[in-house]
Amino acid sequence: MSLADGWHRNSTAGARGTAQPPITWLYELARHVTRPYRRYADFEGRERRSDYWSFIFNLNIAMMLLFPLDRALPEWAGLAGLEDAIPSGAAGQVGSNAVGILLLASLVPLLAATVRRLHDTDRRGTSLWIVLIPYGGWLAMLWILALPGSHGLNSFGDDPRDRPPERLADAELFD
Repeated sequence: MSLADGWHRNSTAGARGTAQPPITWLYELARHVTRPYRRYADFEGRERRSDYWSFIFNLNIAMMLLFPLDRALPEWAGLAGLEDAIPSGAAGQVGSNAVGILLLASLVPLLAATVRRLHDTDRRGTSLWIVLIPYGGWLAMLWILALPGSHGLNSFGDDPRDRPPERLADAELFD
């Protein structure tokens, strides 16, 4: 008996007649973590405070997990006899740059999520320029982003708290 056989036999049928995996929470978590990347350059609408801060939290966790890889890769290359593949000097000190690649890939989704979060507090995306104010602009932006969103309809759309949370459609990951 394969894993797929047991999965279909021991699970309930979903809305579309397909079986739902027994570890749905894992798929929900994956969908929640990847949501900002699926809305890659969507600067329209509003973002829930919890969604925004969970994106920031997950991004920081990913960076903390990749940082040791950045430091260990040059050493592993030396053990494998590939030390010529890694440049010497300052570039070789950086390692694999996995954290840099993650930050580069996350830059646009991070900006888009921040603008949507500003929209939720009924502020324009241009308010993001506040971070350039010396000696505290970033603190002011942090305070604004931590504020609760405006209730009900504002000039940027419906209240995201009025919408039901996005749920994983049955077998969507397998289509």
